Amino acid sequence: MEMRLAAVLVILLCVSPLFGLYSTPDPDQLLIEQLAKSGGDLSKPHNIVFLLYFPSAEGAAKAAGDVYEKKFDVNVLKPTKAGEPWSCAARKTMVPDLKALQKIRRQFMAIATANGGEYRGWSTESMK
Repeated sequence: MEMRLAAVLVILLCVSPLFGLYSTPDPDQLLIEQLAKSGGDLSKPHNIVFLLYFPSAEGAAKAAGDVYEKKFDVNVLKPTKAGEPWSCAARKTMVPDLKALQKIRRQFMAIATANGGEYRGWSTESMK
C-alpha cells in the first residue's frame, strides 16, 4: 500500500507541470511586477537593457550583430577580470509588454545559444 502511494505521488509530481498543476513563474512577468512595485508606470515607454553573456569576444561580437539586426542599440563590454564573460547589452525604449518581452526572450535565448552564450534577462533604470 505504501509503495502504491509513493508511486502515485511520484507520478503526480512528474506529470503535474504538463497539466498545469504546477507552473514555473514567467521571468518576464516577475520583472514586470517588480518594475510596477518600484514605481514604474507600465503604460509608458522605459529604457530596457537586455543582457547576454559569452565566453569569447567572437561570440559576443557575432551576437551583437544579430541583435543589432533586430533594431536594438548594442554594446559589447570586455570583461574586467580574466575568466569573466564578455557581455552584450542590448537597449530598446519600449512599453514593458509581456508578450513583446517574451518574444524578445525567445529571440535572445536563440541568439545567445547559437553563439555559445546565455541570455540573463532585462532590467530598467526604474528597477535599480
